[in-house]
Amino acid sequence: MTTNVMAVYSATLSCMNVAPGMAFWKPALVIGVVTVFGALIPGILDQFQNFLLLIGALFIPAFSVMIVDYYLVGRDGYGRELLTAKHQLGRPTRGGGDRRLSDRCRPRRLLVAGLTAGVRRLAAGVRDHRHALLAGRTATDPATPAGRRRGVRAMSGFALPRGDATSWYRLQPLADAITLIDEPGIKPFYRCNIWHVRGRDRDLVVDFGLGAVPLRERVALLSERDIVAVASHTHFDHIGSAHGFDCCHVHAAEADILAAPDNARTLAARFLDDAMFDTLPPLPYAHSGYRIPAPAAIQTLEDGDVIDLGDRRFEVIHTPGHSPGGIALWEAASATLIAGDILYDGELIEDAYHSDLDDYAASLRRLRALPVRSVHGGHFPSFSGQRCHALIDAWLRDHDR
Repeated sequence: MTTNVMAVYSATLSCMNVAPGMAFWKPALVIGVVTVFGALIPGILDQFQNFLLLIGALFIPAFSVMIVDYYLVGRDGYGRELLTAKHQLGRPTRGGGDRRLSDRCRPRRLLVAGLTAGVRRLAAGVRDHRHALLAGRTATDPATPAGRRRGVRAMSGFALPRGDATSWYRLQPLADAITLIDEPGIKPFYRCNIWHVRGRDRDLVVDFGLGAVPLRERVALLSERDIVAVASHTHFDHIGSAHGFDCCHVHAAEADILAAPDNARTLAARFLDDAMFDTLPPLPYAHSGYRIPAPAAIQTLEDGDVIDLGDRRFEVIHTPGHSPGGIALWEAASATLIAGDILYDGELIEDAYHSDLDDYAASLRRLRALPVRSVHGGHFPSFSGQRCHALIDAWLRDHDR
């Protein structure tokens, strides 16, 4: 009796999910009548065990995918917004608006679309989860407990907590009048290092973070003086707040991306989801609405250009490999390298859509020749020149290039 009630109830809810406007009693009545008459068919209960085996054969693979997706891959993706959102295919109709499940719904088409989306999500999640796991093994962030338990999500609920705009950014003064600005709500593997350098006549800022909370509005250090704003490259985690500065400098090879920073070319479409965060940015931020505004003015850089702060000079070194327009900034007087994403003390991303391993190797060899004392990378803590040489040597050895 209990099994029959559960079956009728589940089937009724499935019908209502396909047709949200339907009253509960209508499908429940029809399915209930069919169930009663089906039970009266002679011999049908004799095949009940075979029926259960058939249902199990169909449901076990589906449940396995769901369990793996939830617990091992995409747990962070099951937020409150997803669970409470209205179901829709997400494809606009010719007349505008969204086509909902109830509009011309075809169960076969819906099933195929759902399985296809699930497999794609699982494959993408495995890839990105591997990145996060490797990052957890290769770098540490002792400043926060969340960094020490990276990749682990509490089991107490679906939704991540929301951060506060006033404390979204964190500042850490370092040697040589350099300050690290970062976003502690983002997990270390995805957390961009924003570098501020104090100069006599003007300051320098390299990279701009996610942009979910306006950088220049919330960090007073960036509003005190004239600033030269430089993007080490144009991935979304580095240019989110670039539009907050009057002019942004970037290598000519990626100026077109900065001028029209869509989510595909900036990699936001690939990486931006709950898996990035320990704490979500404050409302009204939502992953689905994330867009990067273009800066009002863009100034291109080339290899060998010099950024002059009055008493400090940084040479632009073109470092393609991670991306075609990646750059590092080299201050010979202090032997300081601001490296961007070509080099940091963690798993390097070398498989983006526009990465190139030959260029990567050439760029690292060029940096290996510098008499570096300290390196400030695009992610993870800064490190010494000795560590820099060791990291480069290991990469070149592993890649045999």
